[in-house]
Amino acid sequence: MQFHYDLTQAEPIIRDCPVCGTSDILKGAVVSLEGAITTAAYRWALQNTNPAELSNVVGVAQELYDYSAHISNSGANAATSAATGVCNYIKVCINPMAVWLAEYSQHADNDTVNTSGSSGGKVITATFTTDREGDWVYVTNVGSTIGGAGNLFMIGESTSTTSVTAATSYDDYMKTTNTSDTFIVVYNPYSALAAGGSIDLSAATSDAGVALKGAATTGAGAIVAVQSYVTDKATPMQVLRVEACSGKNYDAATCKLYSDVHLSDHLLLGASVSNRIIN
Repeated sequence: MQFHYDLTQAEPIIRDCPVCGTSDILKGAVVSLEGAITTAAYRWALQNTNPAELSNVVGVAQELYDYSAHISNSGANAATSAATGVCNYIKVCINPMAVWLAEYSQHADNDTVNTSGSSGGKVITATFTTDREGDWVYVTNVGSTIGGAGNLFMIGESTSTTSVTAATSYDDYMKTTNTSDTFIVVYNPYSALAAGGSIDLSAATSDAGVALKGAATTGAGAIVAVQSYVTDKATPMQVLRVEACSGKNYDAATCKLYSDVHLSDHLLLGASVSNRIIN
């Protein structure tokens, strides 16, 4: 995640924060005072946020914490310990009103398999949460490179839990999909499928805590999407709008999807989530 702007127009506020745990913290990962505070280290220091929860957020890491090589305040590679005062610090942006530019993970762990081919790629079949109208489906090149890889459309119909259909006025320039295709779902701004938010972070090692998980089914992460974007080698980053982006095939080798997101369960906002009416 990268700092994009602050809703109060503040500049990034960076602090050296103690971190603990036995996992690396990637640059751009969300960090929290995480989980049940059951150990001395967890009462003192931050760690990777729970990617399916994002509670008690403090901020976003501005540098890599490499657990195997990070130098502590003792001058050696040593784990954070409240008992001894040994501590590992990283720089964290703590703005509670920050909006972060976050990429959607296309890692295999975060893709969903399309279970039925579709002529022209107009229908994607899988287990979905209902009420996805206005969200977007993107077919990645992770599962197949000869099917519908690169297809992008806005969901116009989401009346069942087994498939979604492209908005019919903007569905003409995609490739036919197959049952090897995999896809991700990009969230419509301000949408939520569950109280408190429904966008999780990726838990895959290569992009853990850094990238968004575009799941076909409801997540539980306290993330609010503010705006979404697409780019590829022939397309400068542009806002996802149905008339401009839906029903097209992008270059799957270079296509990336992003959302501006706000981390609503931030400790400096009282660690309470942003709810909207869920029908």
